Amino acid sequence: MAELKYKPYYRRHLPHIHPTQAQYFVTFRLANSLPKFIVEELKTEFQELRSKTKSKDSEARFKQHQLYFEKFDQLLDSSQTGDLWLRMPDVANCVFEAIKYHDGTSYDLIACTVMPNHVHLLFDHSIGRSG
Repeated sequence: MAELKYKPYYRRHLPHIHPTQAQYFVTFRLANSLPKFIVEELKTEFQELRSKTKSKDSEARFKQHQLYFEKFDQLLDSSQTGDLWLRMPDVANCVFEAIKYHDGTSYDLIACTVMPNHVHLLFDHSIGRSG
């Protein structure tokens, strides 16, 4: 396997590490998009699953994370609770324009989807950029 190369930098005293030639898939959601007890149940289930897996079994850990994400995403897609501000075209457009603001300077936006209560982003962050 190739050696992992990265560019560390600091912002507000927290380290940020960006692997070279990496693409990032990011999901963020509205704070009350899922009931707190459901989020806690998912986290507990994921932690229990992780505790049963050998820490060096990266393939198994990846599959666990993938299943965790899929459950979370399905719940977000079907959720009828919480605010759905991003369903409003003006709000969704504002979020999308904010995402596009740094496209081409801080990152290269590959794809973006604004859902009623969450957002998915896929972008490339080149090593030569300052973040």
